[in-house]
Amino acid sequence: MSKWMSIPEEFLAELESLQTNEKSTLSPAFKEFLQRAAQRRTVQEAARKASSEASYWQTLRPSMIREFAKGASYWTSVDLLDGDLWGGTIRVALEGFGIKVNRFPVGRAQHAINVLSGEEATAPYVLLAMHGDYDQLLLPALAPEIEATERFHGALTPQDLHSFVDLPGRIVISLGCETGTPNLARAFLDHGCIAYIGPEGAPFGYASMFVPIFLFYELTEGRSLAEAVERLRKHDQELAMWRIFK
Repeated sequence: MSKWMSIPEEFLAELESLQTNEKSTLSPAFKEFLQRAAQRRTVQEAARKASSEASYWQTLRPSMIREFAKGASYWTSVDLLDGDLWGGTIRVALEGFGIKVNRFPVGRAQHAINVLSGEEATAPYVLLAMHGDYDQLLLPALAPEIEATERFHGALTPQDLHSFVDLPGRIVISLGCETGTPNLARAFLDHGCIAYIGPEGAPFGYASMFVPIFLFYELTEGRSLAEAVERLRKHDQELAMWRIFK
């Protein structure tokens, strides 16, 4: 049985360029393979262009979901730090908006550090589905022998965050109680983030579940981040606790 290996289109294009410029000599069989690959790529690109320019899309009301419907795998992405605050539910909901969700379970401080230090962060949005207390992101309780190896214990404070956060150009959304404080916001804004959103008070737990769903619905509809937050705050007293820092 024949086995096929996927070859990146960029590599095929480079080979074609080398052959065209007579920088390499390829066998007739490989030349034929490259020719078929080029023809296939041309057909695929024509199909994508025809789809993206089809008049049908203009009949739909404006929405970022158009990009997903046209064939894109997603229109934006989110790094979700799941500290047992509705993370699974939020992930499913956001994926329904055509958003790629990178879920990072937070079982110990290092898991949060991996993302917030920029080491594993890839998305323009960072969603902190972590419980909070005033000016702190709470960390899971650990067995004593594991806790002894941790750099931070019990919670991440603004001072802790200042020591490792590196998120240039990111937007951070926090769901934990009392995490919408100037000190926490500054710990992110001073290290590259362009906006930080969090609740000043202690909202109902299910309000924290609804916040990212509401915000990303608004963003999917094409509204700006400031407009989305304004509409969120007007919804009711619980959601009015969230504020934006820039």
